[in-house]
Amino acid sequence: MLSSKNSRRIRVLVSVRSHEEAALACNSGADFIDAKEPKAGALGKLSIVKIKEIIKVLRETKFDGKVTATYGDNLEKKINFSSQNFSSYFFLGLDAVKIGFDGRGLPLAEKAFSELIEAYENIILHRKKNGSKCKLTKIIPVLMIDKGLNLEFLDFMMRAKIKKYLFGFMVDTKYKAKYDLFDITNIDHLNRFFKKIDSYNLPYGVAGSLNQSSSGKIKLIKPFWAGYRGGVCDGDRNSELSSTKIKLIVGSLKII
Repeated sequence: MLSSKNSRRIRVLVSVRSHEEAALACNSGADFIDAKEPKAGALGKLSIVKIKEIIKVLRETKFDGKVTATYGDNLEKKINFSSQNFSSYFFLGLDAVKIGFDGRGLPLAEKAFSELIEAYENIILHRKKNGSKCKLTKIIPVLMIDKGLNLEFLDFMMRAKIKKYLFGFMVDTKYKAKYDLFDITNIDHLNRFFKKIDSYNLPYGVAGSLNQSSSGKIKLIKPFWAGYRGGVCDGDRNSELSSTKIKLIVGSLKII
């Protein structure tokens, strides 16, 4: 977990879909490398084989940041948290796995989160039983706020037994082509949400079709990190990463 904000610059998360992109993002100044398949949606999951390749190349380059991976969201298709594929993500050496939930905190979102808790508790028990020496992978709940953000949903999640295994939280958008984060919410509302997270002493990040033009607003809310995919590609979010764009964003997030 991140113990504090970077006082000089907001950290940058770059989503990558291959070990080549991971190396490029690392060499361009990214602080987080996030394994994701953009063609599969906002939090599209990447194959375990490709994640292993990403982790391997980052170890070889002595990357000292955080390595995460996405595992979809529960908005339109329910995630099977009891699957072997899901549990396998927690034995790869990742720092955290990102999982999306409806930011409104509706009953279906609460049910999905409760199912995640049950599955994660079983993963922890399995680790203890087998004496696993693999890095403990934590969870980042990603609140997809296209239709709203309910601050009480955060309290619900923080009442869970596994709260000590939460890496932090993120707010994001699901429908990337339609708008960005700041089109659907305002800085005051985000600050109220982040103040509540601060009360739980956890870090938080933002994402949602962000690019270099978003940097001014991002610096006003001062998250622990900001996440990018389309904003650091040569074309749309499915195209190749641009080292130049990553470096420009890293520079634009310096806090003077």
